[in-house]
Amino acid sequence: MGTEKRYIHKRISICRACKGTGKIVTFDRLDILRHNPKSFTCTQCGGTGRVVIYGETSITVEPFMEGNANG
Repeated sequence: MGTEKRYIHKRISICRACKGTGKIVTFDRLDILRHNPKSFTCTQCGGTGRVVIYGETSITVEPFMEGNANG
């Protein structure tokens, strides 16, 4: 009996894979002292450090009926 409205919204968030740097830094397994880092462009954000996240919110509004008010 109520009216339902859906809102689709997008927001920009920091990339979780690279923590906003745009690069992924790795080390070889045998590089114990971590002297030779290898850096690659993050594939999740494409090197920007930011990603777009889409969300959906649904709101249902019920009409007010005078006889059914609580309080």
